[in-house]
Amino acid sequence: EPSVLRGERPVMTGLRSSRDKERLAARLARKFGIEIDARDGLEVLEDLHRKGIDAVPSISAFYRLRHHRGAGATTPPILALGGISNKVTVFCNEGGQYVSYEADEHGFRNPKALWRSGRLDVAAVGDSFTQGYCVPSGRHFVDILRERYPSTLNLGMAGNGPLLMLATLREYVAPFRPPLVLWCYFEGNDLLELKDERENAVLMRYLDRGFTQELVRRQDEVDRRLAEFVDMERATYMALRQGGGKQTTVAPEVWDFMRLSVLRRRLSLVVAEGAVDGRIEPELKAEVALFRQVLSEAKANVESWGGSLYFVYLPDWARY
Repeated sequence: EPSVLRGERPVMTGLRSSRDKERLAARLARKFGIEIDARDGLEVLEDLHRKGIDAVPSISAFYRLRHHRGAGATTPPILALGGISNKVTVFCNEGGQYVSYEADEHGFRNPKALWRSGRLDVAAVGDSFTQGYCVPSGRHFVDILRERYPSTLNLGMAGNGPLLMLATLREYVAPFRPPLVLWCYFEGNDLLELKDERENAVLMRYLDRGFTQELVRRQDEVDRRLAEFVDMERATYMALRQGGGKQTTVAPEVWDFMRLSVLRRRLSLVVAEGAVDGRIEPELKAEVALFRQVLSEAKANVESWGGSLYFVYLPDWARY
């Protein structure tokens, strides 16, 4: 619409009043030579399926935990920590184009040869920063580290807090006994996530020395459970989309993926929810004490095989 290009105010007014904001933004950007993929996540998956590509969304353990808690469901019989294995995984879109990757044998973002090598130089556990959220393959920091240390295993998953990281270390790092383990801590939300994680009985058991679900040998079961979860969320979202309803039981990460929330925020199409000041909230004192316990257990685990645990502190930009 040429009329919305006359100045900043008409442009933003046009975007905010549009019933199809993402596509209007894409058309405006195209006039300046910038291509924006305005499809929602479900449309991307459907297009890939039509091409014969068996693609799946990236769904993290943290959001499945929140979904089960919110729905009043019991703890699932297996708590998966990675994604669906050996599938093209549609990740996210922050810069205008979707990032996807082929998951490894345990659903993480790695070259498959690493699991077969039998040895590791470095293993990294963490959340979306470690996983490389919306960063193309080969360009996020674990990939760059891998250029110098080829046998570097990336076990980051979006939404992971300290207990999920400890569980990941116990299940997937310990069998390889790497000399270096990177614990990537993001001050913006890790303690908040721990507040939710501590409510899960399975996760709290990882504070017991030696507890494991033996997930490495249960990958078929993990894949089946995750596929069931994705199918359930897709069906719920389809019903909402067709009926024009609002979010009800769809897990937050699935909902964000489907409706392209990150890109909408980057384009100032929605107002950010809540304020971030980078400070530890007073009510998180209990989580700080639990975090100390989690780190002590992680350090003891790594040192038990002669390895070293490095604490990588990722600050929140808002604090600066």
